[in-house]
Amino acid sequence: MSFNVNLGGVGVNPGRAAAGGCGSVFGMLFGIVLIPLSFFMVYYGEAKLVNHGVVFARTAMVTADAAAASAGGQLVKFKGRPTGDFIRSERYGKPVLYWHRSLEQYEADRDSEGHVDYDWETKSSASQWASFSISGIQIVADKANAVGEKTVFKGVRRPSDKDFRTDRLDQTPQVGDQRLTVQVIDADQELIVLGQVTGKSCSGGSSFVVSALDEAGTAAALRLEYKIMYWVLKGGAVLVMWMGLLSFFGPLMSLVGWVPLLGQRLSGALAFGALFMSLVVVGVTTVAVQYFWVIVAIVVAVILVLTIRGITSPRQRPGTVPPVGATYVPPPSVPLPGATPPPPAPTTYAPPPATMPPPPGTPPPPPPSN
Repeated sequence: MSFNVNLGGVGVNPGRAAAGGCGSVFGMLFGIVLIPLSFFMVYYGEAKLVNHGVVFARTAMVTADAAAASAGGQLVKFKGRPTGDFIRSERYGKPVLYWHRSLEQYEADRDSEGHVDYDWETKSSASQWASFSISGIQIVADKANAVGEKTVFKGVRRPSDKDFRTDRLDQTPQVGDQRLTVQVIDADQELIVLGQVTGKSCSGGSSFVVSALDEAGTAAALRLEYKIMYWVLKGGAVLVMWMGLLSFFGPLMSLVGWVPLLGQRLSGALAFGALFMSLVVVGVTTVAVQYFWVIVAIVVAVILVLTIRGITSPRQRPGTVPPVGATYVPPPSVPLPGATPPPPAPTTYAPPPATMPPPPGTPPPPPPSN
């Protein structure tokens, strides 16, 4: 597998070299954009992504009258049977409160190395809520999170078919096949609503949910939805970080790719090293965001301890007398303050020994007496 990025200027004409150089610069700039984006995705998943399942479970169930009398801006949870102008959905004969239609197509995706992946790709998606109320509270559910829809139709249409057929679902799909899915919430079901009620109307809130399930089922479905989105963001952050590192270090990988015999292996090793680094960075960033205030508290505590220790510990400035009781031993070359320096030691002159012969005419010394 080769991860080489075109560096330009190697064995090509000047025009291609300039184009390759510009591509390398663009790749580095693209990496500079992707790496911060990865950090933002981690931050959003940890700090901004709302777990509606937890919010739903913590909000107490009240009656519709109590919900209507609640203060504006407060989340309330109530239930009841809807009344209003219901709507119809295609391929379903009963009135509904909500329908969702999704059209997919089976396509082949070929990458730069020639590998082909086959998968269903969403081509269009649409949904609609009816205008309804519960115990006098008008529910404007255009922005609500629908929970508890049931699938009433699912079929596949091949290019040679005139309509969608349910018997095609068990057959091996072919490129160009289309798949239609229709989901609805029946109008005669009891609903649970979580949102903000203002003036006999519920149209939004930090968590806005309309569910056809019971409380336990709704909380479980919302928690599952949160987990899926959380790990999608986490995996996306790793992928974006990896792409950013590959783009930023693309020129280096391109140079390594020119090494004879080992070029592709070294390039692949760098790519997997970048993937490992992406996993580590995303993991460390996740821990840092989760325990941000704990880390801040530890850092502040360490700074305070060091500051207090520095203030309370005894210190001696240059030229000051040490405190009472302290033993001060000056260096041998530094006299004590106020002490009289000792007088210099007397010097004596010792002539060198007589090693020269006496001058002429000097009588010899007398012989030693016995």
